[in-house]
Amino acid sequence: MASRFETLRSLVEKLQLDLANAESALTSAKEEYYGFEDATEAEQANLKVLLDSNESGTHYQRSVLAAQRRLDAARSAMVVAHVRFNDARNKVQTAINRLNTAGAQLQDATARRDADERMHREAAARRADQKRKQDQSKSDRDREWFKAKQEQRNQSQQEKPQSNKRQRPAQDQASERPRAAPPLRFTSQKIQKWYAACADAFQDKASMKEFPQAPSEPCSEAGCAANEKIRALRACRCNITKIFSSRTKAELEMDRVRYHPDKFSTVPGQHRDQIQQAAKEIFSVVQEMYSKL
Repeated sequence: MASRFETLRSLVEKLQLDLANAESALTSAKEEYYGFEDATEAEQANLKVLLDSNESGTHYQRSVLAAQRRLDAARSAMVVAHVRFNDARNKVQTAINRLNTAGAQLQDATARRDADERMHREAAARRADQKRKQDQSKSDRDREWFKAKQEQRNQSQQEKPQSNKRQRPAQDQASERPRAAPPLRFTSQKIQKWYAACADAFQDKASMKEFPQAPSEPCSEAGCAANEKIRALRACRCNITKIFSSRTKAELEMDRVRYHPDKFSTVPGQHRDQIQQAAKEIFSVVQEMYSKL
């Protein structure tokens, strides 16, 4: 759809130029026709003066014949100019019709493109909301599970007779203590908040001083831990993959453009390298995800 929109926009621009050229040619043809029309009227007037003089003689007859030839030539030139004038006028009308047709097609393509973009945004919002609800539901289930296990242990200890209790090593007692719930993974709400922060920051790259930090969580991958100190972002490749895991191929294609390092060439010099490095860390992951779809 985007390709058709660009094609139609280029066609409209070309037809606008064609119309301007046709109107210029029409103006020239009109001036030429009126010029020959004036010349014809002048020759007619000259011939009439000669005929009305009632002179005679060889010289007079030659003058009349010369005036008649000039009048005939002026009339012929006027006819040719009139044909060119009509042709130029028809070309202007044709250019107007073609421009109107292409303009209507461009308006339709623009409406379709806007509708498609709105549909993609709404679909992305629905997926993000669904992911947020799933994350929240999983978090609630985790808390309920740990709560139930804790209550089960407490009840089991209360039901055991006091006399049958044996003193166990401190290490065994410590192992019976309820474990803390693992940290919750970053939610889709945090991801959407980061998307919004990027959109705000990217509107004026000439004023950017830092790249919005993507949501992150501890990662057990050896490669991620090894390059933690040299990354521009706290988020590792695994974190970035999770952030973009719900994106469609069309959305990933737009992300490839949005986070390409070259898009940040207008960032002030003292911040450009750091921001382009951050963009590159995201772009490399998105590019790899896109190529696998």
